[in-house]
This record gives sequence, structure tokens and C-alpha cells, in this order.
Amino acid sequence: MVPRAQSRIPELSCGPVSTLGLSFLLYTIGIFAVGIYSARFGRRTSSDFFLADRGLGAWVAALSSSASAESGWVTLGLVGTAFNTGIGALWIVPGTVAAFLFNWVVLAPRLRRESLRHGGLTIPDILGRPYAGVQRTVIRVLSVLIILTMLTAYVAAQLNAAGKTFMGTFDWSYTAGVLCGAGIVMGYTVTGGFRAVAWTDVLQAILMVTAVLVLPLMLVVHIGGSGRCSTG
Repeated sequence: MVPRAQSRIPELSCGPVSTLGLSFLLYTIGIFAVGIYSARFGRRTSSDFFLADRGLGAWVAALSSSASAESGWVTLGLVGTAFNTGIGALWIVPGTVAAFLFNWVVLAPRLRRESLRHGGLTIPDILGRPYAGVQRTVIRVLSVLIILTMLTAYVAAQLNAAGKTFMGTFDWSYTAGVLCGAGIVMGYTVTGGFRAVAWTDVLQAILMVTAVLVLPLMLVVHIGGSGRCSTG
């Protein structure tokens, strides 16, 4: 079975691969340019850097949150899992949608209200605000450690995906791909803050939604219609 699956891969000749590389390069440049351009709207304050001065709007914040969550693990991990296990991998979709709805409907409004009420800029600020003294310090330290631990693992996974993507697209070394991906993200994040991250996420979210809607139709047309799907 493995040799048969591998025999289909060479159908992507040098032409499509170079086109893929060019498309990915243009996409990467576009993302970086949007992130850098967003720095023009910054006010160089802590509130602006961490929260874009609370002025992103619901749709931008929602798309940014979704694109950040559905990143390398979807484009590489979930796709690979679906390829190996079949349609059973789709069970993860309703769970992910339910988590998004819970964040948007339950958590996000409460966090925004508390943030506005107390002027908090980060989640540790909000969690520690009702307390004082040692309790506040302990809560803030624990929340920072939890966030740091979880996000370190998550960012490491995204850099791993970036390294493999550059390696597969441009035939770079894995290390070069990781460093390039990290450099791009750090460049526009340090320059534009949360606004840059949100704007680039929105662009990626639009691309992801378009791909989800268009690619299945293109694949059905490519294989000769829905009848070929049912007959294999």
C-alpha cells in the first residue's frame, strides 16, 4: 500500500512545485507586509501594543482568534491524520466549533467587561485583580507559568510546522525554515504588536475559509464528478 500511495506523488512535476513555491513566497511577503504596515496605526502605548487600544472590533478579534487556533496543526497535522485515518478525523470539527462558540459567547464578553472595568491588559492582570497581597502575587505567577508553559509548547508546534513547510516547499533545511518562520512572525509582532498579529490573522482566516470552500469543489471536478467519489 505504501509504494502505491507514494507513486502518486511524482505527478506534481517541477512546474506545479515551482508555482506552489512562488505562491507561498508571495503569501509570506504579503503577510509580513500587512504586519509591518499595521505599525503605522500604533500609538506606542502598552494598551495599544497588547490590545490594539481595544479597537479591533468583534469580527477582527474573532477571525484573529480562530486563525491563531487553527494554524499548523490543521494545515499539516489534521490533514495528515485525515489522510491516514479517513473520514473519522472529521469528528474533531464539531468539538472545535463548540470550543470557539464557548470562547466567543461565554468567555470573551466577560473578559472584556473585566478588562474595561479594571484596566487590565493581560489575563494574569484580570485574574489577580480581585485579590490583594500574597494572593494576588500567587495567582499572577501561577497564571503566567501556565500560559508560558502552554504557549511555549504551542509556538514550538507552529515553528515545527513552519520548518517542515519551508523544507517541503523550497527544499530548505529544517533549521533554516524554523528560523525564517520565527523571524517573520517576530518581525511584525515586535513592530506592530497585537494589531499586526490580528490583521495578519484576518488575512490568513480569509484564505483558510476560501480554501475550505473552494478546494473540495475543485477536487470533485478534478476527479470527474461526485459519482467518481462514491465509486472510488
